[in-house]
Amino acid sequence: MTEKGSPNIENVTFLQDIYAALGHAIRFDIVQYLGTFHRPVQYTELVEWLQIKPGSFYFHIKKLKGLVEQDSEKKFLLTSLGKIALDVMKSGEIIQLKHQPQDSTDEKEVILPVRFSITFFGEFVRRKTFDRKFNLIISLMVVGQILLLDFAKLGMIPFFIDGGLFFGLIGCIIEVIVSFMIIWILLELLMRYYSPIKGFSYELLSGIPIALSPLFVYPLLVFLSEHSSFLPFLPDIIANVQVSITILFILQIFSGIFLVQLLQVIKSVSFERALVPVFIVLYGFSILSFFVSSLF
Repeated sequence: MTEKGSPNIENVTFLQDIYAALGHAIRFDIVQYLGTFHRPVQYTELVEWLQIKPGSFYFHIKKLKGLVEQDSEKKFLLTSLGKIALDVMKSGEIIQLKHQPQDSTDEKEVILPVRFSITFFGEFVRRKTFDRKFNLIISLMVVGQILLLDFAKLGMIPFFIDGGLFFGLIGCIIEVIVSFMIIWILLELLMRYYSPIKGFSYELLSGIPIALSPLFVYPLLVFLSEHSSFLPFLPDIIANVQVSITILFILQIFSGIFLVQLLQVIKSVSFERALVPVFIVLYGFSILSFFVSSLF
């Protein structure tokens, strides 16, 4: 498995890594054993069943990173990707196992790496399409976007400053800086509350621009639409406010998914518990800004 960060389903190398990880008999058995239970399994139970030394056990568990995880009680269970891998393993095909010859009487067909990758990726997409949690995020994004349509231009602290294009740009820059500082503080507090590790890691920092992009891009798009006459090089499609709102909506979907998964990764919190602070961050600040702007 890759050593840096969490596995990425879009990475072809990652799919090949999964195939290689499951290609060892012990790791294959670990995934199958965990898949037979609907509960987390203790370390002693796994080691006793596998009949291997602790050092060897943790070596193989490390190779299964992204497929097997530990809960708050240090018990082992399959991740969502691990469950997909298990279903692929049960689909009537088997992975070529190393250090363990296949039974010649086995009627199952050995699945090759490329075919495994295609099957695994297809199952991942299918589950995401019909996944309740994924669809819930999309639904909440739609509702939130409808609520923001009524005050689309007032969703943030007012940055429209009389005085022409130059002062408008200055106001937009100030808006971006203030938004970044406030949301950064909110996210920092969330990370400190949900994780014993203080601060962000470099892996988390790399995803922050994606998570915060709606709060920055939307004021900029609205500003550009207001001053499109001063910017002849600006495409008409970008100057359209409705297009700007659509772009914001798409960014919010990715932001919501990213932040929910972020909170679930840094500490084993439930989906519902992670969802609440995410939408407070995404929509709470915009709604608060609307009420503040309405006072002036």
